[in-house]
Amino acid sequence: KKHFLILLFLTAVFLFPFIRLMIQHPHIAENRLADVSVFHNRSWYQAYFEMIKTYFQSFSPDFLFFKGDSGMPNHFILRYSVPGFGQLYAITIPFVLLGLWTVFRNWKNKTYQVLLLWLFLYPFGSILAGSDGGGAMANRSIAGVIVFQIISAIGIMQTLSFFHSNHVKQSLAVFIVSIFLVFAAYYQYVYFVIYPTYSWGWRGWQYGLEQVVHFFDGHEKEYDDLVMTYPHYYASDIFFKFYAHNACKHCKAGFVIDYYDKKRKQLFALPPDYISYYKLDFIEKGHVLTPNGVEVFKIGELKEINNEIKKEKVRAVERALMELNRN
Repeated sequence: KKHFLILLFLTAVFLFPFIRLMIQHPHIAENRLADVSVFHNRSWYQAYFEMIKTYFQSFSPDFLFFKGDSGMPNHFILRYSVPGFGQLYAITIPFVLLGLWTVFRNWKNKTYQVLLLWLFLYPFGSILAGSDGGGAMANRSIAGVIVFQIISAIGIMQTLSFFHSNHVKQSLAVFIVSIFLVFAAYYQYVYFVIYPTYSWGWRGWQYGLEQVVHFFDGHEKEYDDLVMTYPHYYASDIFFKFYAHNACKHCKAGFVIDYYDKKRKQLFALPPDYISYYKLDFIEKGHVLTPNGVEVFKIGELKEINNEIKKEKVRAVERALMELNRN
Protein backbone atom coordinates (compact mmCIF):
# COMPACT_ATOMS: atom_id res chain seq x y z
CA LYS A 1 0.00 0.00 0.00
CA LYS A 2 2.84 2.35 0.85
CA HIS A 3 4.53 1.77 -2.51
CA PHE A 4 1.24 2.29 -4.33
CA LEU A 5 0.68 5.64 -2.60
CA ILE A 6 4.20 6.74 -3.51
CA LEU A 7 3.56 5.75 -7.13
CA LEU A 8 0.25 7.62 -7.09
CA PHE A 9 1.93 10.73 -5.70
CA LEU A 10 4.72 10.66 -8.31
CA THR A 11 2.16 10.15 -11.09
CA ALA A 12 0.22 13.18 -9.88
CA VAL A 13 3.43 15.27 -9.79
CA PHE A 14 4.37 14.34 -13.36
CA LEU A 15 0.84 14.91 -14.64
CA PHE A 16 0.43 18.26 -12.90
CA PRO A 17 1.76 20.42 -15.81
CA PHE A 18 -0.57 18.64 -18.24
CA ILE A 19 -3.58 18.96 -15.92
CA ARG A 20 -2.78 22.64 -15.37
CA LEU A 21 -2.61 23.21 -19.14
CA MET A 22 -5.94 21.43 -19.61
CA ILE A 23 -7.58 23.68 -17.01
CA GLN A 24 -6.02 27.03 -17.92
CA HIS A 25 -5.73 26.64 -21.71
CA PRO A 26 -8.06 23.82 -22.78
CA HIS A 27 -8.09 24.98 -26.42
CA ILE A 28 -4.29 24.58 -26.69
CA ALA A 29 -4.41 21.04 -25.33
CA GLU A 30 -7.37 20.15 -27.53
CA ASN A 31 -5.70 21.53 -30.67
CA ARG A 32 -2.49 19.67 -29.92
CA LEU A 33 -4.40 16.46 -29.30
CA ALA A 34 -6.30 16.88 -32.55
CA ASP A 35 -3.08 17.48 -34.50
CA VAL A 36 -1.13 14.47 -33.23
CA SER A 37 -3.97 11.98 -32.74
CA VAL A 38 -3.92 8.83 -34.85
CA PHE A 39 -7.60 9.56 -35.60
CA HIS A 40 -6.76 12.90 -37.23
CA ASN A 41 -7.84 12.80 -40.91
CA ARG A 42 -8.43 9.05 -40.71
CA SER A 43 -11.53 6.89 -40.52
CA TRP A 44 -11.97 4.67 -37.47
CA TYR A 45 -11.01 1.65 -39.55
CA GLN A 46 -7.84 3.29 -40.85
CA ALA A 47 -6.89 4.53 -37.38
CA TYR A 48 -7.26 1.10 -35.77
CA PHE A 49 -5.27 -0.52 -38.58
CA GLU A 50 -2.53 2.07 -38.09
CA MET A 51 -2.52 1.45 -34.33
CA ILE A 52 -2.09 -2.30 -34.77
CA LYS A 53 0.69 -1.79 -37.31
CA THR A 54 2.49 0.65 -35.04
CA TYR A 55 2.19 -1.67 -32.05
CA PHE A 56 3.98 -4.52 -33.80
CA GLN A 57 6.45 -2.15 -35.42
CA SER A 58 7.52 -1.09 -31.92
CA PHE A 59 8.86 -4.60 -31.40
CA SER A 60 10.42 -4.97 -34.84
CA PRO A 61 14.18 -5.66 -35.13
CA ASP A 62 14.57 -2.65 -37.43
CA PHE A 63 13.17 -0.23 -34.88
CA LEU A 64 14.84 -1.76 -31.84
CA PHE A 65 18.26 -2.80 -33.14
CA PHE A 66 19.11 -1.74 -36.70
CA LYS A 67 17.44 1.43 -38.00
CA GLY A 68 15.77 3.17 -35.09
CA ASP A 69 13.22 5.96 -35.36
CA SER A 70 14.83 7.77 -38.30
CA GLY A 71 14.87 4.56 -40.35
CA MET A 72 11.16 3.85 -40.07
CA PRO A 73 8.87 4.35 -43.12
CA ASN A 74 7.73 7.97 -43.59
CA HIS A 75 10.00 9.24 -40.82
CA PHE A 76 12.11 12.22 -41.79
CA ILE A 77 12.96 13.98 -38.53
CA LEU A 78 16.61 13.38 -37.62
CA ARG A 79 16.31 14.71 -34.08
CA TYR A 80 14.77 11.52 -32.74
CA SER A 81 17.60 9.09 -33.48
CA VAL A 82 20.93 8.70 -35.23
CA PRO A 83 20.44 7.05 -38.64
CA GLY A 84 21.93 3.57 -38.81
CA PHE A 85 21.40 2.84 -35.12
CA GLY A 86 18.45 1.14 -33.46
CA GLN A 87 16.95 2.25 -30.19
CA LEU A 88 19.13 -0.42 -28.56
CA TYR A 89 22.67 -1.52 -29.38
CA ALA A 90 22.71 -4.48 -31.76
CA ILE A 91 24.96 -6.30 -29.25
CA THR A 92 21.98 -6.53 -26.90
CA ILE A 93 20.01 -8.82 -29.25
CA PRO A 94 21.05 -12.15 -27.69
CA PHE A 95 20.67 -10.78 -24.17
CA VAL A 96 17.23 -9.30 -24.84
CA LEU A 97 16.06 -12.59 -26.37
CA LEU A 98 17.46 -14.60 -23.48
CA GLY A 99 16.00 -12.12 -20.99
CA LEU A 100 12.58 -12.39 -22.62
CA TRP A 101 12.79 -16.19 -22.54
CA THR A 102 13.63 -16.04 -18.82
CA VAL A 103 10.81 -13.61 -18.06
CA PHE A 104 8.18 -15.58 -19.98
CA ARG A 105 9.40 -18.86 -18.52
CA ASN A 106 8.96 -17.47 -15.00
CA TRP A 107 5.88 -15.38 -15.68
CA LYS A 108 4.30 -16.32 -12.34
CA ASN A 109 6.97 -14.28 -10.58
CA LYS A 110 5.36 -10.95 -9.58
CA THR A 111 8.42 -8.91 -10.59
CA TYR A 112 8.40 -10.50 -14.02
CA GLN A 113 4.66 -9.87 -14.30
CA VAL A 114 5.35 -6.16 -13.82
CA LEU A 115 7.99 -6.32 -16.56
CA LEU A 116 5.58 -8.07 -18.92
CA LEU A 117 2.88 -5.48 -18.26
CA TRP A 118 5.44 -2.72 -18.77
CA LEU A 119 6.56 -4.29 -22.03
CA PHE A 120 2.97 -4.66 -23.19
CA LEU A 121 2.15 -1.01 -22.49
CA TYR A 122 5.35 0.62 -23.80
CA PRO A 123 4.16 1.11 -27.43
CA PHE A 124 0.95 2.88 -26.43
CA GLY A 125 2.54 6.31 -26.63
CA SER A 126 3.28 5.70 -30.30
CA ILE A 127 0.09 3.94 -31.33
CA LEU A 128 -2.13 6.80 -30.15
CA ALA A 129 -0.22 9.38 -32.21
CA GLY A 130 -0.25 9.69 -35.96
CA SER A 131 1.86 12.81 -36.56
CA ASP A 132 5.47 13.11 -37.79
CA GLY A 133 5.07 10.15 -40.11
CA GLY A 134 3.23 7.89 -37.67
CA GLY A 135 4.50 4.46 -36.69
CA ALA A 136 6.86 3.61 -33.84
CA MET A 137 8.59 6.72 -32.52
CA ALA A 138 11.50 7.06 -30.12
CA ASN A 139 10.18 10.07 -28.21
CA ARG A 140 6.77 8.52 -27.66
CA SER A 141 8.22 5.11 -26.79
CA ILE A 142 10.50 6.43 -24.08
CA ALA A 143 8.74 4.22 -21.51
CA GLY A 144 10.48 1.24 -23.08
CA VAL A 145 14.00 2.41 -22.30
CA ILE A 146 14.18 1.07 -18.76
CA VAL A 147 12.26 -2.17 -19.29
CA PHE A 148 14.50 -3.21 -22.17
CA GLN A 149 17.59 -2.45 -20.08
CA ILE A 150 16.23 -4.61 -17.26
CA ILE A 151 15.40 -7.45 -19.64
CA SER A 152 18.83 -7.18 -21.25
CA ALA A 153 20.46 -7.30 -17.80
CA ILE A 154 18.40 -10.41 -16.96
CA GLY A 155 19.70 -11.96 -20.18
CA ILE A 156 23.30 -11.16 -19.24
CA MET A 157 22.90 -12.65 -15.77
CA GLN A 158 21.26 -15.73 -17.28
CA THR A 159 24.22 -16.07 -19.67
CA LEU A 160 26.68 -15.95 -16.79
CA SER A 161 24.65 -18.52 -14.85
CA PHE A 162 25.33 -21.12 -17.56
CA PHE A 163 28.90 -21.38 -16.31
CA HIS A 164 29.93 -22.76 -12.92
CA SER A 165 33.52 -21.54 -12.81
CA ASN A 166 33.87 -18.10 -11.22
CA HIS A 167 36.95 -17.49 -13.35
CA VAL A 168 34.97 -18.14 -16.54
CA LYS A 169 32.12 -15.94 -15.29
CA GLN A 170 34.48 -13.07 -14.52
CA SER A 171 36.25 -13.38 -17.86
CA LEU A 172 32.96 -13.49 -19.73
CA ALA A 173 31.65 -10.50 -17.78
CA VAL A 174 34.76 -8.50 -18.68
CA PHE A 175 34.35 -9.51 -22.33
CA ILE A 176 30.68 -8.46 -22.39
CA VAL A 177 31.46 -5.13 -20.75
CA SER A 178 34.29 -4.56 -23.24
CA ILE A 179 32.01 -5.22 -26.21
CA PHE A 180 29.44 -2.80 -24.81
CA LEU A 181 32.14 -0.17 -24.36
CA VAL A 182 33.25 -0.60 -27.97
CA PHE A 183 29.67 -0.15 -29.19
CA ALA A 184 29.20 2.85 -26.90
CA ALA A 185 32.47 4.45 -28.05
CA TYR A 186 31.54 4.03 -31.71
CA TYR A 187 28.09 5.48 -31.10
CA GLN A 188 29.59 8.47 -29.28
CA TYR A 189 31.97 9.06 -32.19
CA VAL A 190 29.12 9.00 -34.72
CA TYR A 191 26.89 11.12 -32.48
CA PHE A 192 29.41 13.86 -31.68
CA VAL A 193 31.56 13.88 -34.83
CA ILE A 194 29.57 12.64 -37.85
CA TYR A 195 25.92 13.19 -36.90
CA PRO A 196 26.25 17.00 -36.42
CA THR A 197 27.52 17.39 -39.99
CA TYR A 198 24.18 16.40 -41.50
CA SER A 199 21.60 16.88 -38.73
CA TRP A 200 21.83 20.65 -38.51
CA GLY A 201 19.03 21.42 -40.98
CA TRP A 202 15.26 21.75 -40.71
CA ARG A 203 14.80 17.98 -40.39
CA GLY A 204 17.36 17.87 -37.61
CA TRP A 205 18.33 20.29 -34.87
CA GLN A 206 17.90 23.52 -36.86
CA TYR A 207 21.42 24.59 -36.04
CA GLY A 208 22.08 28.29 -35.90
CA LEU A 209 18.90 29.52 -34.29
CA GLU A 210 20.42 29.60 -30.82
CA GLN A 211 23.32 31.67 -32.15
CA VAL A 212 20.96 34.01 -33.98
CA VAL A 213 18.85 34.55 -30.86
CA HIS A 214 21.96 35.26 -28.78
CA PHE A 215 23.11 37.79 -31.38
CA PHE A 216 19.66 39.41 -31.42
CA ASP A 217 19.55 39.47 -27.64
CA GLY A 218 22.90 41.24 -27.48
CA HIS A 219 21.83 43.92 -29.98
CA GLU A 220 18.15 44.30 -29.10
CA LYS A 221 18.55 47.82 -27.74
CA GLU A 222 20.03 49.00 -31.03
CA TYR A 223 17.04 48.04 -33.21
CA ASP A 224 13.29 48.46 -33.41
CA ASP A 225 12.78 44.97 -34.83
CA LEU A 226 14.95 41.85 -35.03
CA VAL A 227 13.53 39.31 -37.48
CA MET A 228 14.28 35.67 -38.31
CA THR A 229 12.82 34.66 -41.62
CA TYR A 230 10.34 31.84 -42.18
CA PRO A 231 10.31 28.91 -43.18
CA HIS A 232 13.87 27.91 -42.29
CA TYR A 233 13.00 26.79 -38.76
CA TYR A 234 10.13 25.39 -36.74
CA ALA A 235 8.39 26.81 -33.63
CA SER A 236 10.53 29.95 -33.46
CA ASP A 237 8.83 31.31 -30.34
CA ILE A 238 10.44 28.50 -28.37
CA PHE A 239 13.92 29.76 -29.25
CA PHE A 240 13.20 33.33 -28.20
CA LYS A 241 11.73 32.25 -24.87
CA PHE A 242 14.45 29.72 -24.16
CA TYR A 243 17.64 31.46 -25.28
CA ALA A 244 16.93 35.17 -25.03
CA HIS A 245 17.01 37.35 -21.92
CA ASN A 246 13.46 38.44 -21.12
CA ALA A 247 12.26 36.64 -24.31
CA CYS A 248 13.72 39.35 -26.60
CA LYS A 249 10.58 41.47 -26.83
CA HIS A 250 11.58 43.10 -30.12
CA CYS A 251 12.46 39.77 -31.75
CA LYS A 252 10.07 38.42 -34.36
CA ALA A 253 9.79 35.56 -36.80
CA GLY A 254 8.03 35.43 -40.12
CA PHE A 255 8.19 36.54 -43.72
CA VAL A 256 10.34 39.53 -44.58
CA ILE A 257 7.41 41.15 -46.38
CA ASP A 258 5.41 41.08 -43.14
CA TYR A 259 7.95 43.05 -41.12
CA TYR A 260 10.13 45.08 -43.46
CA ASP A 261 9.73 48.79 -42.86
CA LYS A 262 12.43 51.13 -44.15
CA LYS A 263 11.34 53.75 -41.61
CA ARG A 264 12.37 51.47 -38.73
CA LYS A 265 15.83 50.30 -37.73
CA GLN A 266 15.75 46.55 -38.30
CA LEU A 267 18.06 43.56 -38.07
CA PHE A 268 17.38 40.41 -40.09
CA ALA A 269 18.73 36.86 -39.94
CA LEU A 270 18.51 35.33 -43.42
CA PRO A 271 19.96 32.24 -45.11
CA PRO A 272 22.67 33.13 -47.66
CA ASP A 273 20.81 31.52 -50.56
CA TYR A 274 17.73 33.54 -49.61
CA ILE A 275 19.70 36.77 -49.98
CA SER A 276 21.21 35.78 -53.29
CA TYR A 277 17.93 34.42 -54.69
CA TYR A 278 16.04 37.63 -54.05
CA LYS A 279 19.08 39.83 -54.81
CA LEU A 280 18.64 41.73 -51.58
CA ASP A 281 20.58 44.86 -50.65
CA PHE A 282 22.00 43.45 -47.41
CA ILE A 283 24.61 44.88 -45.04
CA GLU A 284 26.13 41.99 -43.12
CA LYS A 285 26.75 42.38 -39.38
CA GLY A 286 27.51 38.74 -38.56
CA HIS A 287 26.98 35.15 -39.65
CA VAL A 288 26.45 31.64 -38.25
CA LEU A 289 28.35 28.52 -39.35
CA THR A 290 27.43 24.88 -38.74
CA PRO A 291 29.96 22.52 -37.05
CA ASN A 292 31.24 21.51 -40.51
CA GLY A 293 31.61 25.08 -41.72
CA VAL A 294 28.40 25.62 -43.71
CA GLU A 295 27.06 29.15 -43.46
CA VAL A 296 23.40 28.90 -42.47
CA PHE A 297 22.58 32.49 -41.52
CA LYS A 298 23.74 35.96 -42.40
CA ILE A 299 22.75 38.60 -39.88
CA GLY A 300 22.47 42.20 -40.96
CA GLU A 301 20.44 45.15 -42.12
CA LEU A 302 18.14 45.04 -45.12
CA LYS A 303 18.26 48.33 -47.00
CA GLU A 304 15.73 47.63 -49.73
CA ILE A 305 13.42 44.86 -51.00
CA ASN A 306 12.07 44.22 -54.48
CA ASN A 307 8.74 43.10 -55.90
CA GLU A 308 9.96 39.52 -56.28
CA ILE A 309 10.16 39.00 -52.53
CA LYS A 310 6.45 39.79 -52.24
CA LYS A 311 5.80 36.36 -53.79
CA GLU A 312 7.76 34.75 -50.95
CA LYS A 313 4.71 33.46 -49.07
CA VAL A 314 3.37 31.64 -52.10
CA ARG A 315 6.71 29.99 -52.76
CA ALA A 316 7.02 29.01 -49.09
CA VAL A 317 3.68 27.23 -49.18
CA GLU A 318 4.68 25.47 -52.41
CA ARG A 319 7.96 24.33 -50.84
CA ALA A 320 6.15 23.07 -47.74
CA LEU A 321 3.71 21.09 -49.87
CA MET A 322 6.55 19.59 -51.90
CA GLU A 323 8.32 18.63 -48.66
CA LEU A 324 5.21 16.93 -47.32
CA ASN A 325 4.62 15.06 -50.57
CA ARG A 326 8.23 13.89 -50.65
CA ASN A 327 7.93 12.50 -47.13
